Amino acid sequence: MRRVLGRTDLRSAPESVAEARCWLAGLLGRDHRAFRDIELLTSELVTNAIKYAASTGVSLIVDEVDEDRIRVEVVDGGHPSNEPRFADGAPDFAEGGRGLHIVRMLAADSGVSGDASGRIVWFDVTF
Repeated sequence: MRRVLGRTDLRSAPESVAEARCWLAGLLGRDHRAFRDIELLTSELVTNAIKYAASTGVSLIVDEVDEDRIRVEVVDGGHPSNEPRFADGAPDFAEGGRGLHIVRMLAADSGVSGDASGRIVWFDVTF
């Protein structure tokens, strides 16, 4: 029953993270049961795409997988290493490097597909 709820394209610029949050609020509504988790996880993935991807923009796709599951996909231009970045062993005070850990902790499921020429990083949130 997967159906696309919305799609938007964002520039690869820091202000696009705030634009993504505003777009999500308009799409899902801030009163959606899972909005806060979806907003936080989307912010993490859009930030990573802007920071590490070799592209001038990213696409954000939100799907209703079933009546109690939302999937968010962030599509970017890939990265030469194409390896997810983690802060394993980083000191607690390290700035950055924890985004994918947060996604894995809060999401029902998540994943990465693609290669150096393009990548999709996604997560599912259940409610």
